Amino acid sequence: MRSLSRRQFLAGAGATAAATVTLAPTRAPAQKSGGTLRFVAQADLKILDPVWTTAYITRNHSYLVYDTLFTFLPDPLGTQGWLRPNHPHPPFNNKKARQALVAMMSQEMYWQPAIGEAEGPA
Repeated sequence: MRSLSRRQFLAGAGATAAATVTLAPTRAPAQKSGGTLRFVAQADLKILDPVWTTAYITRNHSYLVYDTLFTFLPDPLGTQGWLRPNHPHPPFNNKKARQALVAMMSQEMYWQPAIGEAEGPA
């Protein structure tokens, strides 16, 4: 076995480093901010209700539209959940829009299925 001199080792290490730098894959340029995102669906959107159909196009549409507007918060047992506006994103990041949503809804109809009839002490 032949011994490796310091000069040979440094030359080999330098050649390896140069090869790594020159042969490394180049990174794609980042997209500019504020551009338009184009989405091409694989089929025509015929049904908007994701509960009624199992079509992937309907599922994808629901994710893209409704997941940004509302957030579903399940309870720890998983028996029920709450649907609330996703307030970090428009239009619900505006306090007036959230107030208009509350004024538009019947609070009694919203809470009655969750807590039942309010009864006094027996």
